[in-house]
Amino acid sequence: MVLGIVDADHFKVINDRYGHAAGDGTLKDLAVLLGSGIREGDLVGRWGGEEFLVLLRHCGLEDGKKRFITLVDLVDRGPWTNAELAVTISIGVAPLVENDTVSSWIGRADEALYRAKNAGRHRVEVSEDAD
Repeated sequence: MVLGIVDADHFKVINDRYGHAAGDGTLKDLAVLLGSGIREGDLVGRWGGEEFLVLLRHCGLEDGKKRFITLVDLVDRGPWTNAELAVTISIGVAPLVENDTVSSWIGRADEALYRAKNAGRHRVEVSEDAD
């Protein structure tokens, strides 16, 4: 299994420039796009703010990374309710490893997400301790 934390890049700018209703619409559009880009049996859910968790079941790290890159491309193309928006996402990815707890697994994905953001956003980064 592979877990990804998906974060809408520069989401505060959307709220500030277009208003909170546009931000809410963007989150709804993002949820639909993420849901359309995963396989049956995989899961996507809002984690908080502008973040979503995506769980790819029955998936190894290499295949999972490819699937998350596909999600970045899918979101990049839209469609978006507000056509003026150029929404991108960053994703931190972590495979489930032996002795992981939910907290440690999410923590490793979160660390990878921060690396994706620090590397320029609009990308996928994998946890450093992935086997």
